[in-house]
Amino acid sequence: MAEKMASASSILEAKKKLKEAVLSAVKKDIFLAGTPRANEVQSAGKTLLSHFSGVNESLLEKFSQELMDLLRSCFQDINKYRSSSTKRGHLWAAFHKLSVEEFPRLWSNLFLLLQVNCREPLFYQTVNLTLFEELLKDDAASKDKRISTVREDIQYTKEQLNIIRYVCGSVVRMVLKKYEKLKKPVSSCECLRNMSVVDGDTSDFTSYTSEWLKKTNRGGLLLVNDQTFTFFVAIERVTQTYLPKYCSNNDGNTKTILIKMITEDSDVQFFWTLISQDIDDEDTAIDLLDCIASMWITVRGFSLASTWLEKYKKDKKINLAKKKALRKEIKKNSGTEKTDAPAKNSTEEQDDEGNNESSDSDEDFTDSDNTIDS
Repeated sequence: MAEKMASASSILEAKKKLKEAVLSAVKKDIFLAGTPRANEVQSAGKTLLSHFSGVNESLLEKFSQELMDLLRSCFQDINKYRSSSTKRGHLWAAFHKLSVEEFPRLWSNLFLLLQVNCREPLFYQTVNLTLFEELLKDDAASKDKRISTVREDIQYTKEQLNIIRYVCGSVVRMVLKKYEKLKKPVSSCECLRNMSVVDGDTSDFTSYTSEWLKKTNRGGLLLVNDQTFTFFVAIERVTQTYLPKYCSNNDGNTKTILIKMITEDSDVQFFWTLISQDIDDEDTAIDLLDCIASMWITVRGFSLASTWLEKYKKDKKINLAKKKALRKEIKKNSGTEKTDAPAKNSTEEQDDEGNNESSDSDEDFTDSDNTIDS
């Protein structure tokens, strides 16, 4: 039942968007010029609008749903392209391919069924373009919504966020120095520089962390922008999730595993796409992300491990200074240590007596020496 209601809602939404696109098309200046082509478009548009409420309403619902499905197919698998220029190129290439192969057939069938006289393709091309641009806006809005959602889900304290802000600036600076020294691609270095705050930037998200960093900065700290900060918060979440599970591995692959976990995380990839959109080469962007993840693990790994160790000691109430020696603990558990001062056996007594006698002899020898000296 719920699926049917969702499907019905989707169809109605598609029909509504189609109607709005047709209205927008007939109101464009190019179709109000009074030329024969413009008049043909005006007539076709008005005829088509008259069918949105009538016996052909179901036909338009089916058509609008099919048209919207084709337009949405342009966005399938688009997230695998990280570069914004590459993504835009594939989106528009997919749209123009549909404009040549699918849309003419679809609109011709509709006009034939509704007996709409329109030989001017510019009309339906304008409608298609309007709908596609609306989908592009929706895609951008969904990104903004996801950014807000990720930020709202952050469960760190004010002090923890201050630490993350401090560390991520250090990591960016260290990676940038490394890339400049190794003469890595210019696009990677420029991407790292763009992670910092520039004059005039305004920020509302966790602004107290940036203010704290400004107060503690003595000239050597790098202050990152909010987008980069959220990116590192996502990295920190993955690190704290998986580091305890793999830090006890003795095979030496812990860091490699963690880097893979970080770089494959959906939130990390989402924000990295936004940050690195000016890097056109995919391999270059992947190498930079791996380097950032590796540096983050190096910087944060020891600190997190130390914190968790202290927390473990506190939770388990372990006090190594007062803990009995292992030998005594084993004796106690095995039952050999019955009392705090166990009775000595005969052999031990004999050894003690022999030691006492030796001690007495030594004293006598010392006394005789003193007598001789005197």
